[in-house]
Amino acid sequence: MTRPLPLLRLAAALALLVTPVAADPLAVETHYSPAENLEKIDVAQIRAATRSIDIAAYVLTDVAVIEALTQAAGRGVNVRLFRDSSGRELFGRPLEALQKLAATPNVAVRFNTGRALMHLKSYCVDG
Repeated sequence: MTRPLPLLRLAAALALLVTPVAADPLAVETHYSPAENLEKIDVAQIRAATRSIDIAAYVLTDVAVIEALTQAAGRGVNVRLFRDSSGRELFGRPLEALQKLAATPNVAVRFNTGRALMHLKSYCVDG
């Protein structure tokens, strides 16, 4: 019996690492308000997460989205939140919800400390 060449083994291992789990690895969704209810779409995507959520947001004030992120982390989903440092001046329910999210296991919150304005709002669910 012959053994596979080391290069073939390496190629097979790399293929396993880069093979996406999703049915369509190139599927990207773009949605626009006010024509669509973005909160409903966001919450549904977050609730569907099974492994990870990476989210970048200049400011995050939508309590339903923050609570969905907290629930996802509670299910064992790894949540990484990257926010602009100028968005720290929150108060009321959004601030309370963000504090609860940040205190939840499986959650990492970081702030953009650079000088450039970070005015984006995007997320990636399960890679």
